Amino acid sequence: MADVTQSYQRDVAIVDRIFVTLIGTDEDNFIGAEDLFVMSPSYKADNSKSINSFYRTKRLDFTDQDKDALNQWKTIDKVQLAYRDIDADTPVTIYVSDDGGENWVYTSRTIGTGDGRTKTADFYFMDAERITSQFFTFKIESDTTDKTFEWNALSIYYHPRGEYFEI
Repeated sequence: MADVTQSYQRDVAIVDRIFVTLIGTDEDNFIGAEDLFVMSPSYKADNSKSINSFYRTKRLDFTDQDKDALNQWKTIDKVQLAYRDIDADTPVTIYVSDDGGENWVYTSRTIGTGDGRTKTADFYFMDAERITSQFFTFKIESDTTDKTFEWNALSIYYHPRGEYFEI
């Protein structure tokens, strides 16, 4: 687990944890861990320029949660973001990379109504390119000048595809 603090005028604390879900033939096949992180910046802009807030994972193969994922191809189905709904219409983009962050595919949407409840938002990747690999890196980003947000967990849903071989 990594604890990182970045400072502008106030602190942003990020704790490194992740959920992973294996989508297979057995519906009881769920793999999980604790919350990913909480990010709630209160200093959102500098002279009307947004401060781009993001979190990037380390390179993942999901074997810390699923020993059968070792040396296997995996296809990302969706990424589910759990968040506390602080502000309405908060922009969020989730990125997936199969090459350590050189190239990214992404899905963007606005989330929230501002009711203060804990919710989830699904970001689908099944129709994107570059989502089948042995290793993945994920990034969550919000670029806003006036929204406060709190990200609580990231769940990754994937399909096992077979034994890895070099292309």
